[in-house]
Amino acid sequence: ASICDITYRSSTATEMLNAIWDSEDIYFRYLAKALDTSSWTAPDWGDFNEDMAEYVGILLGDNNDENGLHGTASLKWAIDSMVRKLDSALASSGLDDTDELYAAVEALFTSNPGGLDLLLKNIDNYDDDSIRKELETYLNFHKPALYDAISLNRVNAYTGEKAMTRVAALFAIPAPDPERPEFVKNGEQPDGSQGTGSDDENENGNHDGGIGEGATFGSNDLVLDPLTGEYVKYGDLIHHYFGIMEEKLNSGSYTEEQQAAIREYFELLYNKIEKEEGK
Repeated sequence: ASICDITYRSSTATEMLNAIWDSEDIYFRYLAKALDTSSWTAPDWGDFNEDMAEYVGILLGDNNDENGLHGTASLKWAIDSMVRKLDSALASSGLDDTDELYAAVEALFTSNPGGLDLLLKNIDNYDDDSIRKELETYLNFHKPALYDAISLNRVNAYTGEKAMTRVAALFAIPAPDPERPEFVKNGEQPDGSQGTGSDDENENGNHDGGIGEGATFGSNDLVLDPLTGEYVKYGDLIHHYFGIMEEKLNSGSYTEEQQAAIREYFELLYNKIEKEEGK
């Protein structure tokens, strides 16, 4: 519980990204997706750069149909919409301007020079051919600060999550849920559609982002093997320790009462697996 509390307080990304998402502005929501690091196990500039490149395309309407806005018109609409909602979004996060991520997001829109609000004031001076390069210039100015902020948050969160996972595996107790933005946990997309689930889970069902979704241990849950540092199925881990237990009990080092207690403990663990498999 103490590690969980420290971990949650060490990262403010969830609070900020939830606030941006809850603005219900689609361009803010795409920004939240670009800044989300739930699937990271370590800071990755390459992934971040790719996400921001996709965000440029969103702002310029690259994916809009022929009847939608494109280029300068799309960007003008997007920036104006976000600037209008910026103050309320930042306030709803509950953070202040001393927070690294808060400051980086605020500066993205309001810094002088380099704020997108300044680009908005001068946007009519650009045509569709030149506006992409100008937008990239503005974003490149802010990407280092944004990256540093989300990287710090991810390192803090991942360190605590790994500690909680290890403690949970050692004592065979449920690990606390990782702190994630609501749209990540719900698999929600900026346009309101539903995705395939949390970004933390890859195609093989491995949870790369830390503890993983859900705190109930069952036969299909992945837990950290404290000896190898690898994620394995809960049932497989228990089978391994059952073999160790049998060897220890046959050594004659335990009283009959101790042996009974240990066997009862393992029976409880196996009953848990059978209940999960029987659902």
